[in-house]
Amino acid sequence: MLTALKNYIGFIGEALWFRPALAGLAAVLLAALVAYFDAWVPRGVFPWLPEIELETVRDLLKLLAGSMLTVITVTQSVLMLALSLVAGQASPRAMPELLSDKVAQNALGVFLATFVFALATLLFFGMGLSSGSGITLSFAIAVVLLIAAIIHLVYLIGHVANALKLNRIIHKIYLQGSAVLENYFAKSERLVQASGPTDEADSRRLHGTQIGYIQYIDIAKLDATTTEKDLRVELASREGRFCHPGQVLMIVFGLGDDAATAETLLSAVALGFERSPVNDPLLGFDLLAEVACRSLSPSVNDPQSALACIEYQGSLLSKAASTPPDGYPPGISPSGRVTVLPTSFKEISGRALNPIIRDGASNIEVLVVLAALLRDLLAVANPAYLPEIETLCRRLEESGEKGLALERDRRLLEDSTSALKRNLEARQG
Repeated sequence: MLTALKNYIGFIGEALWFRPALAGLAAVLLAALVAYFDAWVPRGVFPWLPEIELETVRDLLKLLAGSMLTVITVTQSVLMLALSLVAGQASPRAMPELLSDKVAQNALGVFLATFVFALATLLFFGMGLSSGSGITLSFAIAVVLLIAAIIHLVYLIGHVANALKLNRIIHKIYLQGSAVLENYFAKSERLVQASGPTDEADSRRLHGTQIGYIQYIDIAKLDATTTEKDLRVELASREGRFCHPGQVLMIVFGLGDDAATAETLLSAVALGFERSPVNDPLLGFDLLAEVACRSLSPSVNDPQSALACIEYQGSLLSKAASTPPDGYPPGISPSGRVTVLPTSFKEISGRALNPIIRDGASNIEVLVVLAALLRDLLAVANPAYLPEIETLCRRLEESGEKGLALERDRRLLEDSTSALKRNLEARQG
């Protein structure tokens, strides 16, 4: 339960409903404070505010409540339509990044706060809790909220139209992937010595009890449990991978038949219906590759969007390539009792570029930009990653030879890869 709660907390800040819910709660508290202090504040204490009749304030609040409810409904419908268009234009897996859009969340928050404040204040008026300065103060707050709602509505109209641009979606995917990648590298710790039982005969394979993508693995909980029970765990999967009951999730040494401890270990892994945009360092690379491949498909035929994806992939890959192997998180937990599956540069670069090389094999513009990406990558890459770059170069050459129909295009690709190979030979010494 604690692991699921930690995983949920990681998602809740990005949820579309979170900020509007906080804004609505704040509006209720604000209306209650105005009603509470109404009895303690003498009339005329706000000389800079004109005294307003109660019926005038009631009419304004009724108008606000009705209009804001309509605005909220229409805004939500427009956002759902925009998400549907984005899912078809880019990828359905890009929707979580758009649902976390702060402009849309803030606008819905202001709309909901205005609606809730108007409703709560009308209720307090009906209960006779406001009769003096609270009426004037409620009117002033309502006017401020109305102005804020109009400003956010106007800004949201332009923002939604701008958010439908594919380049903006690609940029947002990149920003999300970059943040997760930086957070992943920040977990780098000193490699410790493995400890705990090692007898294969006393090992037990634990299978997941649910179906879904691994969103979060609570290493601290696994460390504490294995240290307390004198166990050792080898994780057979990691964040981002799909899990089902027929799949081995972890191998535990020294567990025996302890069912309670086995359940505790399994509860350290949180599953969900989709990959986590918070804990999965490969998701950004996969999404950019997916959008690029979709753009290169005959049904879409938008190579310029694919080229944009490649450029953003290059930026992400440069961060991964410039990080030395010991800068990646180690494959073992701080206690030495939990072995994890780390992400390597080989896997990152393959997931980022292999699908694009495959689907762009017949497009010379795509292949040339990919060759340029590898040349730029070579300039910043740690020497340990040169074999992976060489492998990608060979794959690029072979795909182009088979996919390009014109001899002129083949020669152009050969010129691009020749420069890459010369730089590679120079780096290898």
